Amino acid sequence: MSAQVVRSDVPKIAVVLTDGDSQKKNWTKNQGLKAAKSGITVISVGVDNKINNQELLNIAAGDSDNVVDSTRHTYVDHTVSEVGEKICEAVEKQQATKPVTETPETSKMVTEMLKTAEPVTETPKATVPVTETPKIVNLGK
Repeated sequence: MSAQVVRSDVPKIAVVLTDGDSQKKNWTKNQGLKAAKSGITVISVGVDNKINNQELLNIAAGDSDNVVDSTRHTYVDHTVSEVGEKICEAVEKQQATKPVTETPETSKMVTEMLKTAEPVTETPKATVPVTETPKIVNLGK
């Protein structure tokens, strides 16, 4: 990601889907804090029945408002709706404050996070039954 791609007038929001069981807990926590310092709101979504809630909180830079535990929901569309609400709230918060100026350091940090992200080696098993057709959620206002 280069500085030319990142626009300062656009809210910076990352949604992380995770089992919440990082092999590098301190690194994960530090990256969440770096993202927050750079003006990126990270919403962490736990998608396994063995979720580590502290890990989800670390990914979200300690902001419990940006943590979603999918195991609390009976249907996938409820989780999608909650994530959509969190994204809208994050956009409103970021727009209410002065836009963050993109710096080479931020671009470097995002690039480094992408390079060192652990690859998905297996498809997670669904732990939530899907008995309804998911609804399309309009995240725009």
